[in-house]
Amino acid sequence: MEIEGIVVKVKKRYTRIRLDDGSTLDLMYRKSDNYIVSDLKKGDWLKATVTVKKYRLWRMRVVGYYLDKVKV
Repeated sequence: MEIEGIVVKVKKRYTRIRLDDGSTLDLMYRKSDNYIVSDLKKGDWLKATVTVKKYRLWRMRVVGYYLDKVKV
């Protein structure tokens, strides 16, 4: 899945992205994969290709768990 949007928040375990249509997507990943997004800051434009194993709707946000690959 290819996503494009503005980075809202970067944490050790997840990155929150606001997509073009206004929805918010939380990308969850292992703590060891934090190096992939460590150079991102709030307000950066992110275009990434991800493989998501599981989705969940939580507090009106879509959360993607267990990312296989994140290519920035």
